[in-house]
Amino acid sequence: MTIAISSLLVGAALALRFKVMILLPAIVVAAVLVIARGVFHGDNFWWVILTAILVTICLQLGYLIAAFIRVAITPARPSDFVTETLIPARDHVVSDKQSS
Repeated sequence: MTIAISSLLVGAALALRFKVMILLPAIVVAAVLVIARGVFHGDNFWWVILTAILVTICLQLGYLIAAFIRVAITPARPSDFVTETLIPARDHVVSDKQSS
């Protein structure tokens, strides 16, 4: 349980600082650490594999949840369409004077 919560928090921390491409190296490092720990402690092979899968899933879920939260609390920018429609550009103003 502790490893799952830790992986969720690490995934959330990665989402706040990095783009999605950080997940691949983070998953590889986490899986290597979990497998090394399992081998060092002499755990059952399937238990080690299951723990590595759990860590991988929790990293991704933590990243996804934090990314959704970040998008939800970020203020929305007005789109270009709304800006152009409501605020006409000065470049398109037609002059009343005609050149001779």
